[in-house]
Amino acid sequence: MPLDWAHPSGPTIALAVTRHLASHPEQRIGSLFVNQGGPGDSGVAEVADRGQALDSLTQGRFDIVGWDLRGGAGASAPVRCFASADERASFWQDLPVPTTSPDERRYLAKTIELAQRCGALNGQLLAHISTADTARDLDHLRQLVGDRQLTYFGESFGTLIGQTYANLFPDRVRAMALDGLIDPVASAAGTEAVLASGVADTDKVLTQFLRLCEAAGPDRCALAGHGPVAPRVSRLLARLRQAPIPAPSGRPARGIDLR
Repeated sequence: MPLDWAHPSGPTIALAVTRHLASHPEQRIGSLFVNQGGPGDSGVAEVADRGQALDSLTQGRFDIVGWDLRGGAGASAPVRCFASADERASFWQDLPVPTTSPDERRYLAKTIELAQRCGALNGQLLAHISTADTARDLDHLRQLVGDRQLTYFGESFGTLIGQTYANLFPDRVRAMALDGLIDPVASAAGTEAVLASGVADTDKVLTQFLRLCEAAGPDRCALAGHGPVAPRVSRLLARLRQAPIPAPSGRPARGIDLR
């Protein structure tokens, strides 16, 4: 692939791609490109793990194609910010996930240092690993397999790839299945907006779950039958923030702890 799609005759990068052939080639429709999200998880590994199941799901009528995203954790021009795993471990040593303001300040300073380190080692590549670059890679792969239009299945972050592709190339989409949609507006606004969007949706799901549990009753939902469910769950979570709650029926028996 071109490193920079604005200059397709310039420097190139290599993408790792794999394909699980359709089990019914006589009924083959085309290729189904898949991305399970992450971002950065290996699409090659996904097809190795799920290719047969996806082939069965699509009745053997598609070649299942996965690729490692440029700059991701796979084999497609990965971003490397450390020379070794030991160097990475040493960099993050004794730095907890921030839960207090002092922790947050220490963590922020460390992430700035990380960005500087990554920039020094991957400067030219970092400018060309956007979702739009990935969508253009996907369109080129579509052409390489000989499909006139794209058939695509994206999950989580993979849905943002699908939405970006559809906006860049609306006439080249045959069909898309997008599961676990990322809000593209929040995504474009930055990490804080993405996290806020995700938390808001999580709260909506929890509220709906509590309502359905109460309607189902204790025979079908163990949290029901002792008054309104929502206050009961709130009290349970408040207890967990103070101390673990034993779960003797667990396998193995253990305590549940949110601290």
